[in-house]
Formats: sequence, C-alpha cells, structure tokens
Amino acid sequence: DDCTFFVALRNPATLVPEVLARAGIADRDAHLGNADPLELRWGPVLKRMLEAVPDARVVLWCNEDTPLLWPDILHALADDDGDAPIEGEDDMLMMLLSDEGLAALHTHLAGVEGPFGTTERRDITARFLERYARTEEMETIVDMPGWSADLIVEMTEAYDEDVAEVAGLPGVEFLLP
Repeated sequence: DDCTFFVALRNPATLVPEVLARAGIADRDAHLGNADPLELRWGPVLKRMLEAVPDARVVLWCNEDTPLLWPDILHALADDDGDAPIEGEDDMLMMLLSDEGLAALHTHLAGVEGPFGTTERRDITARFLERYARTEEMETIVDMPGWSADLIVEMTEAYDEDVAEVAGLPGVEFLLP
C-alpha cells in the first residue's frame, strides 16, 4: 500500500503539558516517571517510521508554523500543485486573527493584482498576524510543576536541534514558512 504520513512536530515543552492536561492527568510527575524532558525528541520516532515503512511519503512541519503553512498543508494533503484555491485555507487564520484583521486580509488579498506565490502569501499573512492577532490564541503558557524557565529554554533549544536533524532525513518533505 502507498502510505503517507503528515506529522506536525511540536515543542515538547508545550506538547507534554497540554497532552497531560487533556488526558486529565493530575499527578503529572508520577505519570512521567523518571523521563528526562530533555530527551523527548522527534528524531528517533521518525527514524523508526522511515525504517518501518521506507517507501512512505513523510510530510513534516513545525506546529508553531501552522498558521503560515496551513494552505500548503492542505495542498499537500490533497496532493495537488498548490496553485488553485482550496476550501479551508483561512480556517487557521479565523482562529488567530481578529474579525477586523481577517476582513482586512481578505480585502488586501482581493486587491493584489495577478497571481502571487506562496512566499508572498506567507509574508502578507505574517504582517497581518503581527498587526491583528488575537494574542490569547498566539501565546502558550507552560504549566508543569518542577519545570523551570531555564529547563523550558533548554527543551526549546533541543527541539530546534531535533527539527534541524529531522528536516534533513532522506525521504522527508519538510514544509517551511
């Protein structure tokens, strides 16, 4: 069978607390046991996936970049060339932009003459997110007992290194803003 995997990588410093909270796990320390938060990496998981299904198409991106990449993700899922508009392209922006900002973005895009590429669309989107973002939707608060700010910085640095490594794995398509 042809297999395709679409995986949004997320910083473990923000992923772990959210997963535990959504699972309703109150005693987080007991649940994590002796796991070293600095050892939570995507690389080993993805390497095992590629070994298990070597001919699979693997499309990756950083969850943090999803608002800028959402149209590209949809086009990758649809396995098309990305030139035609696709329903749902603005779904992420609807959550992140104020109503005023989304209307201003649509007005701006409608006024752009001729076709424009994905890079230009991302640049425009980034400018509108800077100006009209719902900050409460853009911020992530890490609430993990025993995790210091320094640990979260270290985890984020390790995540950045991990992302750089997996982006270079053979057979991986890595979507970037």
